[in-house]
Amino acid sequence: MRRSRVRRSSVVTEVELADLGDVRLNKRLATIVAGMAARPDVSLPQQAGSESAREAAYQFHRNPRVTFDKVLEPHAARSIERVVEAETALVVHDTTEFHFRGEVHREGLGRLGRGSGEGFFCHLALGVAPGGERRPLGVLGVETYVRGAERKPKGKQAKRIADREALRWGRGIEAVEQRVGGRARLVHVLDSEGDIYEVLVDLQAKKRGFVIRAGRDRALKPEPAGERLYLYSQVALQAPLAQTFASLSARRRPKEKPDAKRSSRRNRAREARDAVLDIRAMRACLKIPAQARGQGLPTSVEVNVVSVMENNPPPGVEPVNWTLLTSEPIDSEAAVLRIVEAYRSRWLIEEFFKAIKTGCSYEKAQLETYHTLVVHLAMTLPVAYDLLLARYLSRAEPATPAVAVFRSTLLDVLRYETDGKLPANPTIEEALAAVARLGGHIKSNGPPGWAVLGRGYEDALLIERGWRAARGMEKCDQ
Repeated sequence: MRRSRVRRSSVVTEVELADLGDVRLNKRLATIVAGMAARPDVSLPQQAGSESAREAAYQFHRNPRVTFDKVLEPHAARSIERVVEAETALVVHDTTEFHFRGEVHREGLGRLGRGSGEGFFCHLALGVAPGGERRPLGVLGVETYVRGAERKPKGKQAKRIADREALRWGRGIEAVEQRVGGRARLVHVLDSEGDIYEVLVDLQAKKRGFVIRAGRDRALKPEPAGERLYLYSQVALQAPLAQTFASLSARRRPKEKPDAKRSSRRNRAREARDAVLDIRAMRACLKIPAQARGQGLPTSVEVNVVSVMENNPPPGVEPVNWTLLTSEPIDSEAAVLRIVEAYRSRWLIEEFFKAIKTGCSYEKAQLETYHTLVVHLAMTLPVAYDLLLARYLSRAEPATPAVAVFRSTLLDVLRYETDGKLPANPTIEEALAAVARLGGHIKSNGPPGWAVLGRGYEDALLIERGWRAARGMEKCDQ
């Protein structure tokens, strides 16, 4: 794989390529996104500044010619370019929900699973460089959808809704593959919710790469006389092929949803620990599940299987236990470790969702309709990607020059605000540490989180804005 050049995603530069059918709309988009990048964690009115700019921003969001796809297109196109440049890329798929509180109903929003409030769902595909570096490459595809107003559907109605929503996994994969057009090899990474027989069949038939966490214990073929074989028990019988180590972070107990019967076993609170993981592998022929019969699908599908099981976990602790279905080879220790590493890259999309919700405060947007909220989301995604990239570089490539991410004037501000402690040619690690200090971060508390980075970034960019205006570098928005 050719290593991608370190290159910052310039938010304003990317959105300037948007074609909204009107030069004035294009310029307004660039102005709004520049304000969002400068103050990512405050409200739209605060980002806009003047009253006239604020009203222009709201009119822009309401304009029917301004759509989610048109606004996001330049960033998605640049993300595809980064994937093609990398030659091979992971595509991590996942779904999150955006929740908007308030007493007034917002037009077009639907129910969520939290028992109160309203919002919509977002299924997103994030490009990630393979291997241990896990560099984020950008948003490759997005689908948003709204559930109806009905409460707690049951029985066949609930199953129909679940089946309809499950189709998003296949659509997301197909959309990204069509955009890339064979110019790079893709490996699609899905959590257990994406363990759908129809998706597996389609991926194998089209010879596409995938790593999917199994969500159920599937029956296997062939079946010896009088005996049924199942996936989990058969892979557990295999001799360990490799062993690796993982540092597991602490996890807080999740908030219970009002309508939840019990906590998910996979989301239980845990303390940080180092885990020894045994890796097993086998080839398996998965039998078609009962619910997939009668749809003209093959009666079985062959996949490679990799089992990741914690060796000797602490007493009373839920052990790490993943079963991964994959297209990737399993013929060596190095090969199975690459598969495990690919699945571990899933955490990056969780970080991206935090960048959207916490770093950019997206769920605090005071917009009145589904249309305006998704337009605002399209503008938020490139900003969140910039924050994610900066945080990634500070951790994975700390020696990267800060100028790869931050403007020289922003570095001047950080140097001034930290009493000259920032070196003349700082690294990205040093610059982000300065941003965190502005946000109130205490070094002994560990790495800074999204909230403190958002506060520090806002303060630094607000000071820089005045700095640039005083030197005639920034035009007034009137």
